[in-house]
Amino acid sequence: EITETAELSPYDGRLFEYRHPSTGGHTLPTLSAQLQLLPPQANTKEHRHTGMTMYLAVKGEGTTTANGETIQWREHDCFILPPWQWHAHQNASNSDRAILFTVSDRPALETLGLYYEEGR
Repeated sequence: EITETAELSPYDGRLFEYRHPSTGGHTLPTLSAQLQLLPPQANTKEHRHTGMTMYLAVKGEGTTTANGETIQWREHDCFILPPWQWHAHQNASNSDRAILFTVSDRPALETLGLYYEEGR
């Protein structure tokens, strides 16, 4: 069971990053991995970033809206968001949290000085 101690982000819910055990940095030099917890009825604000993100729905069901298109997901579904797409997540449950496992190329872009993020 995950203890929910991370701050609630208006864009991602609660985000827990897997850290490299020796360095404490990102999971790999070019990839990061996170668990994203969306509280019941969560409806995040839109944001975008220069990195791509792959998602695996671990628990629950909901939708992700990307540039006006709706992606419906439920447990075991996978989807990818290309870079610089406005997106927001919605948890369809009134009582249970949804959990998404994410992998991003953010570390590679940060190293190159090319990672940017903005919200609205």
